[in-house]
Amino acid sequence: MHRVLRRTTHQRTLSRLAATMAATHDRGAAHAPLHVDPLGHTSENDPNAHKIVSRFTPTLPANNDLEYRGLVLENGLRVLLVNNPKEKEVGSAALSVARGHMSDPPETPGMAHFCEHMLFLGNENYPEEGEYKRYLKEHGGGANAATGPNTTVYHFHVVGEYFEGALDRFRNFFIAPLFTEDATLREMNAIESEYQRDRLSDSKRAYYLLKHMSNPAHAFGKFGTGNLTSLLHIPKEKGVDTRAFLQQFYKENYSADIMSLVVRSHRGLDVMQRWVTEGFTPIPSRGLQKQIEWPGRPFLKEHLQYVARYKPIGDVCKMSVKVPMTRVDPDYNKRSTPIVTHLLGHEGKGSLCDALREHAWITELCSGETVRDNFGWFSVEFVLTKEGEAHMFEIISELFHYVRALESSMPELRRIHDEQVRCNRLRFDNAAQLPAKNTSVLARTLRECADPTHCLSYGKLHECFDEGEILAYLHDFTPENILILASCPTPEEFAELRTEPWWGIEFSKRRFTDEETARLRSPQRFTYAMPPPNEFIPSHTNVHPPPKDNRNPVITYGGDPHTQAPSVTTWWKHDGRFLTPKMHVHARLETPAIKQTVLGQVASDLFVDAVHVLITKTYYDADICGNWSFSCTPTAFALAVGGFADKTPQLFLRILKDALSVRIEEPVFAMVKEQAVRKIQSRKMLTPRSLILTSVKEAMCPELATTADFDRLTEDITYSEFLRFIVEFKESLKLEMLAYGNVEEATSTQLGEQSRAILREVRCGLKPRDVTRIRLVDLPRPAAGKPFEHHLVQYSPNPTNINSCILIHHQLGLISFRTRALVNVLEQIISPRFFTELRTKQQLGYSVSAGMHIQGNTINFRFQIQSTVQPPSELHKRVDAFLEEFGGILEGISDADFETVKQSSIQKALEPTSNLPEEFTRLKAQLWDRSGCWNSFEQLAAELEKVTRTSVIDFYRSAIWPKDWTVENKRRVIVCHGYSDNDAENELDWVAAKSVRTLPNNVTVDILPINPENPSPWSSGLSLYPATPKFFDCGFS
Repeated sequence: MHRVLRRTTHQRTLSRLAATMAATHDRGAAHAPLHVDPLGHTSENDPNAHKIVSRFTPTLPANNDLEYRGLVLENGLRVLLVNNPKEKEVGSAALSVARGHMSDPPETPGMAHFCEHMLFLGNENYPEEGEYKRYLKEHGGGANAATGPNTTVYHFHVVGEYFEGALDRFRNFFIAPLFTEDATLREMNAIESEYQRDRLSDSKRAYYLLKHMSNPAHAFGKFGTGNLTSLLHIPKEKGVDTRAFLQQFYKENYSADIMSLVVRSHRGLDVMQRWVTEGFTPIPSRGLQKQIEWPGRPFLKEHLQYVARYKPIGDVCKMSVKVPMTRVDPDYNKRSTPIVTHLLGHEGKGSLCDALREHAWITELCSGETVRDNFGWFSVEFVLTKEGEAHMFEIISELFHYVRALESSMPELRRIHDEQVRCNRLRFDNAAQLPAKNTSVLARTLRECADPTHCLSYGKLHECFDEGEILAYLHDFTPENILILASCPTPEEFAELRTEPWWGIEFSKRRFTDEETARLRSPQRFTYAMPPPNEFIPSHTNVHPPPKDNRNPVITYGGDPHTQAPSVTTWWKHDGRFLTPKMHVHARLETPAIKQTVLGQVASDLFVDAVHVLITKTYYDADICGNWSFSCTPTAFALAVGGFADKTPQLFLRILKDALSVRIEEPVFAMVKEQAVRKIQSRKMLTPRSLILTSVKEAMCPELATTADFDRLTEDITYSEFLRFIVEFKESLKLEMLAYGNVEEATSTQLGEQSRAILREVRCGLKPRDVTRIRLVDLPRPAAGKPFEHHLVQYSPNPTNINSCILIHHQLGLISFRTRALVNVLEQIISPRFFTELRTKQQLGYSVSAGMHIQGNTINFRFQIQSTVQPPSELHKRVDAFLEEFGGILEGISDADFETVKQSSIQKALEPTSNLPEEFTRLKAQLWDRSGCWNSFEQLAAELEKVTRTSVIDFYRSAIWPKDWTVENKRRVIVCHGYSDNDAENELDWVAAKSVRTLPNNVTVDILPINPENPSPWSSGLSLYPATPKFFDCGFS
């Protein structure tokens, strides 16, 4: 987590633009559907070419296979067209608007977010609610949007053949939205449901507390999310028409001259240009300013030198130090802040993080910057131990001392900056090609950067180093210019808690005492040093020519694990597609010591956490030009290393050796154990949806420890038991790895040989024992005319949670290509209709979904709703009613419509990977599935060709919802009811007392209860599936 936090420093600068939209429309602005020339005439024949006022060409990376064309239309819309000339891929588009919730009218907080929701609910050319998402889903796509403080981004993707139709629907969002009165009233409930979900997020609570503590006259402090109170009740009391404000907000804030559009497909730049010039020039331009000069500052002198302690939802203590910037340049490329945030968040030897970890005051540290147009601040966040909680001000004092060390080390900062520039160029020139679906990333940067030619390199080729500016930023770090937020109120402050008005956050707030101010100026305790030269920067980026025949991975060291039992095996495949100087290695260290006891499952997690604490300081800089991770599963430890091929093999071997030989002293064990206990307690306070997902997993996997087991043993495990586990797992290891990318066969062989030597050196026992896969419960099949369901009731102990949830889990059997094909087609048909009916129309909740779920080597289908308006029993009835009605809808689908859905499923299955990491992930999954199948997607496509409309109907009637319940069927279901603290006790008693229930068609279903606290008595009487490979072709069973 620490590395992810550090790595996203630049991303955070970009992601601050994540935002939502508001919408109104001009009733006379509707336009005819978009006409597309299938022949793809050149731009010289584009009848709308005169609507282009300028063009630009982005700065391109050296390793680039895509074609780009930049345009600015006569209405001011910035456009970037992206074409993939080599491969067919999904079509994708995104549009960013430089307005967000800081532009909300004071009468209706949350209006920008609400407007974003409303744009999905129909326009003059496509008035039907849900039609847009159904079109995308039935054609292998999807859509979403996000509203932030000063930007809103909309995006979609779809199978390429149907891209034109999707783009036509998308453009009408911004030309003629309907904002019907009925939809306006209903969609407020979705905003309320989303708000209630987010109230359980500690990160969002901290952010909104920061807003509350800011200058109330500044736009930053606005509510943003919105709810029924802000959008309906308060406006109604004041005589405000919310729908009229919605329409006005759209007219005042949605303008082409503050928008940017990215369109990507494989159809060619000329064809895409015609789509855009014809379809998007009708978006009106209102002469708006891209960046707003927000008056004043969010944090004035009177808002600083405060400490706010708030009650978290989970059991965690995080401290965030906010340092307002006294100078801000909205152009990231012109700021000298990256070197500051990089070093503040550094975790190597001599860093602030290293010193505080060594003293057992923190477990994690991250730093970043937030800039919104003309204001911003630095953030330094710490995850504190219990010992660290007592030394919060001493920790901040050390932060100041570290900053002073940076101020006196300018030559070293220059050296590190120059390294960063070199690494930035290497990363940019050899970056993994953005997946086709990720146009939203480009739309954000295209809107933000002052010079559109920098849209691909923005934030990636940063070269600015102004010593005076850096010193000015560092001088901002003083006791007089900070605000402290901590999620750990002290007992004596509980009596003084206040309540934040929108989120109900209980917190205390007071100025620093004289004693605390003195602690902030306490003498320096630790010695700091700047990072040494980065040894992980590659010395060359040579690309090896691929061998003639390297279609699938082959074994270059050891024996075939499918037919033999080698102790070390290396699989190898050279990349012949992307031809970048990068490679990836993923190794599994299988051991029976993890799975065989609950203590082993607990101790393995603690071991991974301890290894990260102890070796991150050595390998932190490796993340700058690559990445590494060390983790565990119920059957194995996993080490993954990726980056430039010049350094990756030796980095992998070094981390492997250090991870297995590092000595874990008792203080480190105590620290990671403390954090593990806190995490377990935090999980108990999650939403009912999260709790029941865990409960289903535990019920279906009786070989794994339950949450109650983890809770008990994490508290009780001793240091000696932990050390004994380490000895046990080292006694019996089997290592298997995959090396893929710019790596030669000889190198992969050496990796196997040297890994085996390391395991022997650190005294690991290489015993080729086969580690059994996790086996899952095989739910019994009902007899003819005697349907039953397994019911599980989960109660949320969180008193602030008012969300309830229903999860209906249909087990379909072992995974096979046949079942997967049937489920793929069914999901594309049922999912958008389920969402439209139960979410958009009935407004049962914000989180509503239906779709396939893979668990181990089984395939399942799930229906899920999280709601604040209905208890689980009522949600269950609504799902039943939908499934009863959907059977008729499915049977009424025409052969032509069915064929369209099927063909989009086939195209989706055959969609190529976009980059080296994606291809590696696919190969890795196929290897660890143990199926010996390297062409599973081609086999799935072949099976999809065989699917007929009748076979999908029969599948639905047999496995999901029978038409005749008196005949034998294969419906096997676990139903999970997740109850909030708000649900009445008699509702819980009613559920507990039920032994049968009646369906909409008057069929009676028996209920078999499962105790989520101890599912063993239930599962012990059931058989388990064999531990087969995931794609064992067993057919629908």
